[in-house]
Amino acid sequence: MVNATHASQCMGATLADLPTELKALVVKFRRDQAEHEDRSPNGWKQSLCDLSLVSKDFVPLCQEELFEDVEMEAAGCKYGEDVPGAPNTLALFPRVVKSSPHLGRLVKDLFISLPRDFDTVISPELAGDISNTLKLLTNVEHLYLNRGPPKDGDTFPHTIKLRDLRKRPHLCAIADGLREIMNSKKLRMIELRWVNVSPQDMMECKGLEIVRLLPSDCFDASPLDTKTNEGKGPICPNLIEIAGHRDCQSYAAVKAIERHPRLNLSKLKTVIAPFQKRILEDLLKGAEQLEVVVIKRSRRDPEVVDGKSFIQWLNPKSFNTLRILKLSIKLKANRNWIRDPYLSITSDDLLLQLTALVKLEIRVGIEGNANLAFPWISSFGSQWTALDRALVPSDREIALKSLEEVSIAVVIEGGHYDVAIAKKLLVYCRKQMLIHNFPRLKERDAKHEIKFRFRGRCSDRLLAQAIALLAAEERRLRTKALEST
Repeated sequence: MVNATHASQCMGATLADLPTELKALVVKFRRDQAEHEDRSPNGWKQSLCDLSLVSKDFVPLCQEELFEDVEMEAAGCKYGEDVPGAPNTLALFPRVVKSSPHLGRLVKDLFISLPRDFDTVISPELAGDISNTLKLLTNVEHLYLNRGPPKDGDTFPHTIKLRDLRKRPHLCAIADGLREIMNSKKLRMIELRWVNVSPQDMMECKGLEIVRLLPSDCFDASPLDTKTNEGKGPICPNLIEIAGHRDCQSYAAVKAIERHPRLNLSKLKTVIAPFQKRILEDLLKGAEQLEVVVIKRSRRDPEVVDGKSFIQWLNPKSFNTLRILKLSIKLKANRNWIRDPYLSITSDDLLLQLTALVKLEIRVGIEGNANLAFPWISSFGSQWTALDRALVPSDREIALKSLEEVSIAVVIEGGHYDVAIAKKLLVYCRKQMLIHNFPRLKERDAKHEIKFRFRGRCSDRLLAQAIALLAAEERRLRTKALEST
């Protein structure tokens, strides 16, 4: 009798009887399966919509996956870029949330792309819907605030200031809604592209860990309301990334960070910034626990600074914590000698004081014109061998005991090369440089004491130019052959 009762209970079990954790695994498995089957960005979303129709028990779990990451952009725009046919999620998502307000609390990653022409795209009614929607997004952890770069023929400024939105009657509510999200305790990361916010806007970012200003800043000449800072703890980000369309934009971003009364850089783990003296000097000095430094190419050809490397600007405490150092430099080889390709890191002994360094990665882009009217081979001289000598001194032992990997890449760039000259330069980089400039690192790599990699290649643009020239030459020869027959 007991067995019969147990059997009838088992037969009567439904999907609702399964633990929520198990049903969540089913949803996660279906998403992973759909992403593997359909490589399109949103192909998995339709699969979860179909799954939610199987049983109402799957609906809330599918909604958590579907609305965790949300974009709000005008029609024809996707992640700030022009994508013909892209839906108008700037209007669609507010309608969805208006009908189902509980969906707002599910959003954790929010990408908002402000349209280039506000007055045309955002009506007063739509502005109200967007504002009401933003107020319901109480759990946003990552905020991506973007305004697409300018198009040819644009007559209005492409960088927008958040405080300027408040000056427009029907847009001020949107600005206030964005500020509420920025002031949320749950916000961990903010990324700004072509959007400027003031330090006042960031004053209450209590849990901020990652700041990306690409290209944007939080500079505002207006005085700060220091009363909002009284009794508040510091904001301690662990990552700051800066990229300016112009050098002055990058520097404004750094000065704004430095000026902010609550941003404390002492716990900063990662810095990503262009090679500009003022930027690195101001940004690195306050970081006491740096683990990763990525220096990107500057728009200007870098110069040796006081005969010392940028390492001089590191906080002394970071010498014992820095694990990864990545450098990218662009050198113009028109009629000049190629200067120090390592941003002067071998000009003093500071590199060897990075006792925790595990990985060193250097990318050198060489751009020249069609002439290269100087003895360019001679420019690949002692300054290139300096890194080899510094890391592996005369005793043939690796100077930095923690160092595990060194990677050097030389990329021939530019669209104005004579292809034959570029090929000659590339062959030299691949063969002669490896033999003559890195013998000690190469030897240590052969003995498996360190992983050393050297690559020489042409940029995609130069390869395309070479392919086009080859195709043109083939057509010319084919035409000539036909004419001769």
